[in-house]
Amino acid sequence: MRVSDIINDQTRDWNIEEIQRILPHHLRTIQTIRPSKKGATDSYLWLSTKTGEYTVKTGYFMAMQQNEDHTYQPDHLNFNWNAEIWHAKFSQQMKVFSWKVIQRALPLGENLMNRGLLDAACCIHCGELETTDHLFFHSGFAKEVWNLASFSITLNHTHLTSFIETLKTAKNWICLPPTGVGA
Repeated sequence: MRVSDIINDQTRDWNIEEIQRILPHHLRTIQTIRPSKKGATDSYLWLSTKTGEYTVKTGYFMAMQQNEDHTYQPDHLNFNWNAEIWHAKFSQQMKVFSWKVIQRALPLGENLMNRGLLDAACCIHCGELETTDHLFFHSGFAKEVWNLASFSITLNHTHLTSFIETLKTAKNWICLPPTGVGA
């Protein structure tokens, strides 16, 4: 069905009889819209933008506004992206990965729950809520990795509580060559 199906071809006004037959419960709403007198073709418009064009960004923000249980709070409000990520001395892949972690773009349980995609999202290994901090600092596997990592300083992984703060301080850490590896 198209909008032109409920417009009178001669007068270019709404065909009230046809609307009452097909969409009686929408009659008042339809009558508040003025049809084109010049016979313009139907087109799609996204009312959330000035241009009328849909983008994924505007769709996402519209969905977030409609989600009343939305609890997403950006961690990066006072974060210097250029100094901490984009101009840092590590691979492009790690820069993009770090950006995804901070933007909460990784499909972790907590992030999926905040977007309304899951009801419960627990770590498959221990049953705790799968958060960024849990994945990188508190899970059993993460603890093992931190214990095996060799840095020039003694690192207490229990003090690593925030990905952003760890990222900022980790830029000063010096990784030592692997030990105990045989030829």
